[in-house]
Amino acid sequence: RTSRHPGRSPIIRGIPSTQNYFKLSEPTEAPKEMLSTLNSAKDNSPSNNIKGAAKAAAAAAASNQQQQLRSNQWAKSAGLRGRLSLDPGLLDFRPGTDGRVLDTVRLLRGRLAARHGDFLLAAAAAAGSAKEAEAMIKEATALEELPAETTAVAASAEVSAPTSGRSICGKKIGDGDGEEKRAEKGPGFEPDWSRFEGAFSKEMLPAEQGYEGTVSFITEVVDLLLEYLHRINDRSNKVLDFHHPHQLREALSHCLEIPVEPRDLEQILSDCKETLKYAVKTGHPRFFNQLSSGLDVIAMAGEWLTAATNTNMFTYEIAPVFVLMEEVTLQKMREHIGWESGDGILAPGGSISNLYAAMVARYNRFPEVKMRGMRAVPELAMFTSKDAHYSVKKSAAILGMGMDSVYLVDTDNRGKMLPEHLEQLIGLARSRGQEPFFVSATGGTTVLGAFDPLDAIADVCERHGLWFHVDTAWGGGVLLSQRHRHLLAGVQRADSVTWNPHKLMGVTLQCSVILLPERHIGLLQGCNGMQADYLFQQDKQYDVSYDTGDKSIQCGRRNDIFKLWLSWRAKGDEGYGEQVDYLIDLANYLCQQLKKRPGYEMVMEKPDFVNVCFWYVPEKFRSMKPGPERDSAINEVAPKVKALMMESGTTMVGYQPLGNLPNFFRMIVSNPAATEADIDFLLDCIEKYSAEIFDDQPDEAGIGGGGGPAQ
Repeated sequence: RTSRHPGRSPIIRGIPSTQNYFKLSEPTEAPKEMLSTLNSAKDNSPSNNIKGAAKAAAAAAASNQQQQLRSNQWAKSAGLRGRLSLDPGLLDFRPGTDGRVLDTVRLLRGRLAARHGDFLLAAAAAAGSAKEAEAMIKEATALEELPAETTAVAASAEVSAPTSGRSICGKKIGDGDGEEKRAEKGPGFEPDWSRFEGAFSKEMLPAEQGYEGTVSFITEVVDLLLEYLHRINDRSNKVLDFHHPHQLREALSHCLEIPVEPRDLEQILSDCKETLKYAVKTGHPRFFNQLSSGLDVIAMAGEWLTAATNTNMFTYEIAPVFVLMEEVTLQKMREHIGWESGDGILAPGGSISNLYAAMVARYNRFPEVKMRGMRAVPELAMFTSKDAHYSVKKSAAILGMGMDSVYLVDTDNRGKMLPEHLEQLIGLARSRGQEPFFVSATGGTTVLGAFDPLDAIADVCERHGLWFHVDTAWGGGVLLSQRHRHLLAGVQRADSVTWNPHKLMGVTLQCSVILLPERHIGLLQGCNGMQADYLFQQDKQYDVSYDTGDKSIQCGRRNDIFKLWLSWRAKGDEGYGEQVDYLIDLANYLCQQLKKRPGYEMVMEKPDFVNVCFWYVPEKFRSMKPGPERDSAINEVAPKVKALMMESGTTMVGYQPLGNLPNFFRMIVSNPAATEADIDFLLDCIEKYSAEIFDDQPDEAGIGGGGGPAQ
């Protein structure tokens, strides 16, 4: 291994001299560019001479399988049976392990895939041309000079891509439309998967000879994903290719059903492509339909690695790194709330996080409920606002208290809970013989984006001895913004907090957290722990407090932490703060445009958050007097306009009624890829489709049914 000590030359242990290692029986002429690169090198350290020797061997990689096998033998005879790992600016040889080749054609196309062979063929061998090889050598090593022997070897070498001649199931996998051609043609190039015909999954890893086929298959999947990434960020592409359920079932009839006999890998790749074709592009800059939108590439990379590790999160012995990541990340989140320490766990969604809060609150008040159930406690009462998420009612149903145990508190005209009404309802519940125990406030309601007055609600809870939960699944990300964290003033007084990084922070689904302050450490374990002796033994050789799975309501628990940790590392607090600020600024831009354009009416003036709710009134309805008839007419606008949006695929935005209000558009500005131009495009679409539906006007705006605007 290479020493990293400053001021010392790198040392590679166990590697003999480079003298006479590489001899070619059939020398050919090397490309001038490669020879120039090798001749220009200069460094006298033994380790780098070995690097140079390996480079020369790599340069000798031939264009057919027979010569490639000879190259493997050259590397083997050199004593360089090792694994080459490419970091930017570093070649690190690790002797003594089975050698594999990193296919730098893949690395050059994004380092999203690595291809391994039998023995060491260094970077130049894997490059598809002398030009690529030269660039890779310059990037990957700091060599300045090579010994004469290796320069001579390079002079008789020919550089070419080693992909040609590999096979899966007896079929060539590097022939035809190869990687270089696809890279040259760019996004939209149709791959040739015919080489996978008759190849099946059982022939990939862990099959004994399954490595090459696995690499080839996974590489094609990566290509599909890269193509998809290009499409979702290209505004000329549709947000969705909408079909009604029966139409989509018919379109996918050839691949939707699960067969008895296996399908070959050619069909499996086709299935992947068809799936992406009909999937809604939630990362598209013009997707405004849900609270979670956009696609964080770092989080996506974390998801890939999470799937590869396939780790269960119940014990430290199974998931040591990820358990530590969870501890560090949850502590970071608690600090942003304002707690020095505490407890918490990741959950599969905000609804389950809210369920945890209600469970722990009930256990804290009535610990006997764990053993004896609801017969051990009086009739209970919970409280939340009329605009709160439905999961509070669902929690009451799941916990056996019933939905009618949930009292809905009135809100003001901006959707915020009224603390004085909360206090009245607490008194009402007690007068009915019920025992109030739990209040759930909201930090960012689903529809209006309202933030309840947390300090005032906390005061009520303290007076009555009630558990104070804050459901900030939607709005939790504002804590990372110095400009907007005031929206959650008072959150530090909570007994529990729900926070969904997969929403405002943009981490890939799903990623939700339940957090508790220091005073409640141990409640999750006490409420949910079962001490299963086949998992949570107390006599392990490490600190078993890191076996966090027993405080979960699950046994098997997915690793949702890595993507969050990785994204946070990439962005830092500052990056997330800037993202939140940008989204709120963009929502304010939308509000300004609604005031400038004719026909728009806002449900709520100057929203606090990124939820912007509004009506569009087609010209033919604008002269109608306020009343039921006008409301009835306006009620049809949003559903019909959205239907046309979906059928054309141009954009997506939500709609809904609220109380006695007719249907309105609920615009969620949570996609960091969106711009002011995308906001303008959405409004143009609403006006254009409304005119088509209600005013019988032709498509003069040129928006049409495609994905892009008229230019």
